[in-house]
Amino acid sequence: MKLDVDGEFYAELPEDDDIYVEVDDNTDFEIHQYWSGGGACVYFSNEEDKETRTTKAAERKRQAAQEAAEEKARQEQAARQRDIAEQQRKEEEQRRQAAEERLRRSAMSDSEILIEDCLDPFDGNHNGFEKLIREQLAHPRSMDTISTSWLESENNDYDRELYLGMRYRAQGANGLVFAMDAVALVEVDTCEVFVITYGWEE
Repeated sequence: MKLDVDGEFYAELPEDDDIYVEVDDNTDFEIHQYWSGGGACVYFSNEEDKETRTTKAAERKRQAAQEAAEEKARQEQAARQRDIAEQQRKEEEQRRQAAEERLRRSAMSDSEILIEDCLDPFDGNHNGFEKLIREQLAHPRSMDTISTSWLESENNDYDRELYLGMRYRAQGANGLVFAMDAVALVEVDTCEVFVITYGWEE
């Protein structure tokens, strides 16, 4: 026997009948069964007291909020894990690049390191060397650097230091322009310059 439930009603059924109940998923029905005489008497009702309905609605709302919070937590955890993985990848890449740079630098001569670290990549001159020379000129603004080059020397007793030569033009105190050669000692590790000759001592 099949019963379509709408509202509430009573049904008296023979003992051997099966009961099928069709209800809306969003409707709560209470089923009460008891025996009366020779058959089963079944009472269906979708009427609940206000407190029960309020409690169930609150529970559904709480469960929905909890599921939303759990989903948000899962997404945030996944984002953190992606950030950690990306940071680890960047750190690994930095370590790899640093190792390659150390290997490359270890194969360089002092003169190559000086050229790379101490000389201006724009014009190939040593800015500190130029500054020291310019400060000693009668007409500093007249200075024009012609070339800069490192010098070989068998008498260099300094460790990690190289001689640097610079040819430049400048106006002397008498107003004439001369081409002069200056020499300095450069510390490769710090690029610090110590002038040996300014070019006008000869």
